[in-house]
Amino acid sequence: MGLAVAATAEASDHRLHTAGGLRRQFSNVPRDVVAEVAFERGTPRYYTAVVGEWLLGADRLERAGMHPAVLDLIRWHGAEEVEHRNVAFDAFMHVDGSYARRVRTALLASFTLAVLFLTTARYLLFADPTPGVRRSWVRQLVSATQRGLIPKATIFLTEIPKYLRPGFHPSQLGSMDAAIRYLARSPAASPEARP
Repeated sequence: MGLAVAATAEASDHRLHTAGGLRRQFSNVPRDVVAEVAFERGTPRYYTAVVGEWLLGADRLERAGMHPAVLDLIRWHGAEEVEHRNVAFDAFMHVDGSYARRVRTALLASFTLAVLFLTTARYLLFADPTPGVRRSWVRQLVSATQRGLIPKATIFLTEIPKYLRPGFHPSQLGSMDAAIRYLARSPAASPEARP
């Protein structure tokens, strides 16, 4: 299962270089800029796929009493992230493929996403009306990760070596079959769920 990357890339390249294609609109955009934009999207997509894989296997969410519709929504989104995990990486490899750019953007994106993760967790905990949560938001965050209710913030450190390994491809992450199976059996995908 998967996309014929070479054939798709050739077809896209052909469209970009034909007189009626997008090439005319973006002919003044340097290839470096296109590569930078493609890869700036690639690293965060890798992390969303990592979290998507985590969501598909996070049985503790159900045991913790998460509402079934909310659980289905986040698992469906996680499966969807795993399902298109390769797109930005493949686009970057087609346009540029520079390992130095991959390292730089991976480190920058990892730092940015870690800060975003922590500030979002803090914001959500401060918005929680439960008494005492605001004073101990760091403890609440650590407790939630220890109980398996959210991914560990350390993924920003543990995933970098995998992502930066020469020869790495996002298809090596998780199971596409598991993601597609979930999408097919999701309660939201059932005929009864349709209006």
